[in-house]
Parts: sequence; structure tokens; C-alpha cells
Amino acid sequence: LSQIISSALQNARITEWLVATVKSIRLTINHGICEHSALALMLMGLLSVGQGDSNGATRFANLSISILERTNGERTKGFVYIVCPTTIFRWSESSAFCMDFLEQGYHAAMGCGDIEAGSLCFLAANNHAFFDGYPAEKVYAAFEMLKDEMKLFKIESNKHISLQLRNGLSMLLGHKPIDWDAMEQFGDTDRSITESDEILDEREIMYPLFYGYSFRILICVLFSKFEIASSLCKKLQQKVNLKQ
Repeated sequence: LSQIISSALQNARITEWLVATVKSIRLTINHGICEHSALALMLMGLLSVGQGDSNGATRFANLSISILERTNGERTKGFVYIVCPTTIFRWSESSAFCMDFLEQGYHAAMGCGDIEAGSLCFLAANNHAFFDGYPAEKVYAAFEMLKDEMKLFKIESNKHISLQLRNGLSMLLGHKPIDWDAMEQFGDTDRSITESDEILDEREIMYPLFYGYSFRILICVLFSKFEIASSLCKKLQQKVNLKQ
């Protein structure tokens, strides 16, 4: 069930991970806790965030972490330590607190051979660092390291999210000129997102699309290209509405 939950969450298969989460909670109630219970409780915290219940989300997250400590749950620690700081503690704890969680999650995941979860922690830490004001050059260098790591271990998941964030930083740092026409056309074709002939289904494209639009909107605002920013906002909203 934990593998189903992890895969479904990363690929935005919402119904699938909701059903698996409820089943995990039921198994925990009937048979007691194990490290996989931590994953289910963490996702209950994520659901609470969506319902605007920040206190409930924090309680679930703390329960999840306590279960990991009691069960020495290294196999699920990586994934729990991605979601808690990026979606639950992000709004109530310090940047240093969240970055420490992501670092612990990275080392735990890599230590038990969960390279995919480890790379996701690395990706989340880089994204977190940029929006928290870490030097852009250092964040870009970390993204380059992540690209090499994903290539070395043949990690396919989240490579398009990493690509969008890396491209956004490259434009901000002046590593390549900004093509404003291409900026405005982002998202019109899969190629504008993947930079290849790869075809993504709706679930695979959701997160790269969101990050790609978000970074481009930020760049447009910083360079006072408000009309393009407004156009991208409308396109993003249309695509979100279509997927709901």
C-alpha cells in the first residue's frame, strides 16, 4: 500500500492514493502501528491542509514522525520527510527547520536504497532554497548536481519538474536569453514542457506544468512583462479547471 500511495501521489492519481490511505489507516486501527502507518497519517495531514485545518495537519504530521521514531522506519522516512516540510510545516516552521527535515529525508532514503525518494528530497530542498532566498547560483549548481544524479541512477520521475525549475533559474541568472514569445506559448504543446518528443499523460504533466507556469510568471513579473504574466496566469487557471 505504501508503494501505491507514493506512486499515486507523485503522479497525481488522487483517487488511488486516497483509497490506499484509507485502507492503510484501517489496517493500523485493526492491527497496530508499523512504519507504513506513518505514511498514511502524513497523508491525512496533507488532506487536512487542503481543508484549511492547519492544526489538524500538524497533529497528523507529528504523529507520523513519532511513529517513524518508534518503529525505526527508515524505508518510509524519505517520503514522509519530503511532504511534511513542504506542505505542512512550511507555513508554521522556520526555513532552517524545513531544510533540516529534507536533508534527513535525503540521507535516510539514499541509505536504504530508495534513490527515487532521495532525489525527490533533493529536488524539494532546491526548490525550497530558491524561494527562501538562498543564492541563486548555488541553487542552480545544486540543480545541476541533481540532474547528474538522476541521469546516473536512471530516475525518470520528476525529471520534468527539475527541468522546469533549472530552466527558470538559468533564465534569471542570464545563462541563456529570455525568449518572450516562447515564454507566452509555454504549455501549448508537450514539447514546450519536456523539450523532447516524449508524450506525457494528464497525470504526468500536471506538476511540471504547474512549476513551469509558476516560474515563468515570476520571471515575467520581475522583468515587468505584466501582460505575458497575466496571459500565463489565465492559461494556468484554464488548465487547472480542466483537470478538476
